[in-house]
Amino acid sequence: IKDKMLCSDSGGQEMVWNKSVPKKVNVFVWRALRGRLPVLVEIDRRGIDLDFVLCPSCGNSVETCAYSLITCDLAMGVWDKIFNWWKVRSINAFTIDEFFSSNACVNVPKYFSCVWQAVIWSTGYYTWNERNARVFDN
Repeated sequence: IKDKMLCSDSGGQEMVWNKSVPKKVNVFVWRALRGRLPVLVEIDRRGIDLDFVLCPSCGNSVETCAYSLITCDLAMGVWDKIFNWWKVRSINAFTIDEFFSSNACVNVPKYFSCVWQAVIWSTGYYTWNERNARVFDN
């Protein structure tokens, strides 16, 4: 059961949980990797009729998981600040899998890779929470 629960639908590889972040962040990343975040396009695809499926943060594109967490203008602003803080180039990732497993794509020393992953995962988690605040607090 444990192997099935930790397996990502996309690649079939076991997800290694990061002990440096709270469980809620690990669960968030696990759900994101499995395509289980309730973004508007997925809700619409499941038969719930929505008036719009555009990103609630910027309104520029259809809200997919990758768009909401990576390429939305507001998310990109946050990621730019994170990359500048760590003095790394932007990650050239367009899928959640690529983005959340970006340790190999950046020039971070190996002994910092767990911390880098914790920063990326936590930032994704709080970006998602901010998105939810925009949707549900208005």
